Amino acid sequence: MKKIYFILFVLSAIINPCGAQDFIQVYDGDVIKKGDILKAGYCSLGGSEYWYIKEKFTDNYGKDRYQKIKDTDVALSDITVIRFIQPTAPEIFGNTNTVAVAMDKKQSRELFIDIDNAISKGEIVSRFVDHSDNRAIFLSDDLIMACQMRVNGLFVDNAAILEFIQIKDKDLYLKCLSNEFEFNEVKDQYRKTLEDMISTFDFTAEYYIKDKLVIGKYDFDENAYPLSWFDDIQKYFYSYGRCEFILSNPEYGKLLPVTLDEASKSNKRRKGLSAHGYVSTLAYGRIYLKLFDQKMELPKQKYSLLNYENLYRHKVIGAEIRGIEVYDYPQCDYNLIGKI
Repeated sequence: MKKIYFILFVLSAIINPCGAQDFIQVYDGDVIKKGDILKAGYCSLGGSEYWYIKEKFTDNYGKDRYQKIKDTDVALSDITVIRFIQPTAPEIFGNTNTVAVAMDKKQSRELFIDIDNAISKGEIVSRFVDHSDNRAIFLSDDLIMACQMRVNGLFVDNAAILEFIQIKDKDLYLKCLSNEFEFNEVKDQYRKTLEDMISTFDFTAEYYIKDKLVIGKYDFDENAYPLSWFDDIQKYFYSYGRCEFILSNPEYGKLLPVTLDEASKSNKRRKGLSAHGYVSTLAYGRIYLKLFDQKMELPKQKYSLLNYENLYRHKVIGAEIRGIEVYDYPQCDYNLIGKI
């Protein structure tokens, strides 16, 4: 897979001994050269502006200044490295870290990137995965509800319609809660939409979800990372939002195969730049599923006080895991760790 780097991780510069800095080695060991294509990630820290990508402008006094840019201007677009500079003063980013200068051809401007910090925070992306040709369908909440009602033979009553409205339009849902006339006016429209989704639900398609995963320490004997879900202790169900999956292959994906070289780089990326950092056990999975068009049998426990039928029937969907991609970031588009 071609490596495309996105704006979000901090890189450590290696200066060319001849004086011209034509490449840098980033902190995870990868090398970026002049002419390489970078891909901008999303803003770090949940903001709308990049912290480690800026553009230059001239102020009213003729002095060069640097300002942050918005992610809507550049997120997930390609930019080309044209040079590296080693600041002698902290005028750009408040430090003297190596800066990569890249050309944003879409807007005909130069971008200045604190490359190490940009990579470490995901503003510049590493190991991008292009899903544009992937035909798997995201299993949204409205699709989950339609599937649950179909496989479990549930009736589309007023409570179900109100829940469906909550999924589709939260503002309308609040109006319906406080005004029964508002609900009466729209309930037939939403009933028909839900019933159509139930009757036409496509069980031949492959679906995917995005969820948090736990990644353990690298197993050198297996050349793989142990992988688990946060709710593995429940044993019977895989909980995901409003859904309880009963998996036909619950042991699938317990080991994530990754080469030694890639695992070393992954650990460095997940640890970040801090000298006191640690390798995070949090990862994010894009999990591919085949859904079953059948009413699943619920687990029975001889001495359990729980009534599984009442607690779980309306939530249950049977499924088989078909594949897993594991990433550093919840978007599950870049900084791929490995796939099964």
